[in-house]
Amino acid sequence: RHNPRPDAIYTSGDFLAMGCVEELEAQGFSVPGDVSVVGGSGLNLEKYSHPQLTCCAQPYEEIGAELIKMILGLLEAPSQKLPGVIIPMSWVGG
Repeated sequence: RHNPRPDAIYTSGDFLAMGCVEELEAQGFSVPGDVSVVGGSGLNLEKYSHPQLTCCAQPYEEIGAELIKMILGLLEAPSQKLPGVIIPMSWVGG
């Protein structure tokens, strides 16, 4: 009565997403027709992936710069709480 199959799967890495696509297709599912799959590392894998993998392009330089700011802030004021930081990313591919 209840179909537990997800509509979409997000993975933390693009290679994990490619493995997920491979297994879904082996189980008879259509990707992206039945299930959408998104990778999270933003690697350029389009020549290795069919259908073309949708992924998040992580802004690693901005992430690193914010991390350094946080570390320096902790060194200056160890008891101060650090605020969360939202860094926009973009979508790549599929």
